[in-house]
Amino acid sequence: MRPAGEYAKGDRPRHGQVQGRGDSHKFRRPDRADTKQGSSLGVQGTPASFVNGHFINGAQPFDAFKKIADEELAKGAATKGKKKVAAAIK
Repeated sequence: MRPAGEYAKGDRPRHGQVQGRGDSHKFRRPDRADTKQGSSLGVQGTPASFVNGHFINGAQPFDAFKKIADEELAKGAATKGKKKVAAAIK
């Protein structure tokens, strides 16, 4: 068998002549535990994203991610300020 890279365009290998075509796990199915966890969080397909715990379903524009990120950053800034005030009172 020859490695896949040795075949020139147009020189098509016959079935079983190329090493490394079906023996890698690059395209294996996802682990069932990962699938169950995704399902429990509302994921039904791809793409699915999470921004600090907020589920974003499907292909969304950048602004959808930015909006959530900005809201979360604002919450963090507000919390940080409250912690500083509480520390100053002690």
